[in-house]
Amino acid sequence: MRKKAPALIRAKLDAYIRQLREEFTQGMILPTKSETDSTATKEDADVSAAAKAKVAGKQNGLSPTKKESVGVKIPTTAVAMTVEFKCRVSELYMALTDKNMVRAFTRGGANMVCEAENGGRFSLFDGNVTGQFVELIACQQIKMQWRLRQWPAEHYSDVTIELTEKEDHTLLKLNQTGVPQNFLDNTKDGWYRFYWESIKQTFGFGARLL
Repeated sequence: MRKKAPALIRAKLDAYIRQLREEFTQGMILPTKSETDSTATKEDADVSAAAKAKVAGKQNGLSPTKKESVGVKIPTTAVAMTVEFKCRVSELYMALTDKNMVRAFTRGGANMVCEAENGGRFSLFDGNVTGQFVELIACQQIKMQWRLRQWPAEHYSDVTIELTEKEDHTLLKLNQTGVPQNFLDNTKDGWYRFYWESIKQTFGFGARLL
């Protein structure tokens, strides 16, 4: 009887363990070999993609965990105006880009800057107007980033000036976006008084405003 007891106990333990396994796996669907291989391949691909993204981020000088800083959003509006000048289109283009002519109508001093080329800077009216020329197409178009000193720091508007020569005058169209709303009237008045009227009076390009 004593010799049979250990064998009997082992047999009951084996049966008990088998029962536990059956209960534990009941209702579970075990993956097949092909599914296992597919999962492993996907995990490898995900790891590879993540590694490539990390490397690309480093190459571009970006950190995968670094978030871009976001400044305070400024309510902005747009300015659009059309002005006639009694002159050839080449004369008006020169008045807007030639350093000596710009100095004349702005009454600029020694600190005036007007680098009329793509990427060139300008600083007019004792630094009250500053910015950068973005694109210049001779006698046709001038694109600038433009700001007033009173605007929020580092905030620039986008200005596009288009010139079209007509039979007896040259038409200037200005479109400006990104103007802070509380500076709208001040900005429009500045264009009329310190640019258009001053150009007409200085060079005799007088004509009515549309």
